[in-house]
Amino acid sequence: MRRPVFLIILAAVAISAACSGGSTGPGTPNPITPTPVTPPVPTASTVADPFLQKPFSGEWIVSNAMDHDYPVEFEDKNGRAITSWGEQAAFFDSHSGYDFMMPVGTPILAAAAGTVVTAEAATFFCPILNKNVTQLGVQIKHTFSNGLEYWTYYAHLSRVDVAAGQPIAAGAQLGLSGNTGCTTAPHLHFQLDRVNGTASGARATVDPYGWTGAGVDPWQANARGAISTYLWKSGQAPLMFLALDSITYPSNYAGSGPSKKPVVISTLRWMGSHDESNPNNEFVELKIDPAVYSAPAFDLTGSYIKNNAGDRFNFPSGTTLAQGQTLRLNVGSGTNSANNYYWGKAAGIFANSGDCAELFFPDGGY
Repeated sequence: MRRPVFLIILAAVAISAACSGGSTGPGTPNPITPTPVTPPVPTASTVADPFLQKPFSGEWIVSNAMDHDYPVEFEDKNGRAITSWGEQAAFFDSHSGYDFMMPVGTPILAAAAGTVVTAEAATFFCPILNKNVTQLGVQIKHTFSNGLEYWTYYAHLSRVDVAAGQPIAAGAQLGLSGNTGCTTAPHLHFQLDRVNGTASGARATVDPYGWTGAGVDPWQANARGAISTYLWKSGQAPLMFLALDSITYPSNYAGSGPSKKPVVISTLRWMGSHDESNPNNEFVELKIDPAVYSAPAFDLTGSYIKNNAGDRFNFPSGTTLAQGQTLRLNVGSGTNSANNYYWGKAAGIFANSGDCAELFFPDGGY
């Protein structure tokens, strides 16, 4: 059984600043050189049509993605992780699926019709926690008329509602999300494996988002790899983003007295898919902290947002934020409105490895 893991550090500093941090992994970096193979050309017999639907309701922060460099957990320790769009990101090195941060007890749904292969608790040694752990998980196999077979895997559950051998309809509840196994925070680990048609003939992890990076997918070219194609049904792919939310992470509100600010950065979304061409994947959201400021609205004239690289957005004269409202500053281009402003950048500006957004007030405070 696969042993998916999660480890990410998110830190917020200062009342009116939000800072992101990346994942770290166990062990000393030990670069490996995968054995290359000639990637196969996709044909109707080698790939499936999109068949997956979202395995949960809503959208949740992606704290780890599949590492296209070498998604074999605890074997790859070269210190880098490559996303489906070919960008190096601060995800867990060697991660074999997608981690969606969600509270314990969130219903987990079958991403496609199939048959339950395993629905059980598995005990194994977790290098990150340096102890044996017990993890609840479900695996489902999905077969197709052209002979292809895929398995979906749902891990770190708090409860399992199905049994091995049971036929499952798409969207059926499999259990509840949790924090069991090799994990440091509640989340769902979702993984897709291809059973046949792989480079080695053995089961291999693949990416349901496919590969959209420049050149050949490193994992497809690996002797243990397989081709990844986009397998989400229309409108069903979970959003790919990293964000820091001060409501989820109350350390944004640490401090007292003079350190308290009337307006706080409530959300920093610093990474999405292909930020270089979709800068509005990135944004900063502001809210009034009613515990500090009780007036109906706050005037942001003269205030500005700045990141670590020194990129700066000055709020125009007359910008106001009302109590209970959220003001979003999008990094890309668009038409300003009462609660939506645009930085006008051609590409994303927040570093994937971790960055800060700071709100400065006219008096120089932040």
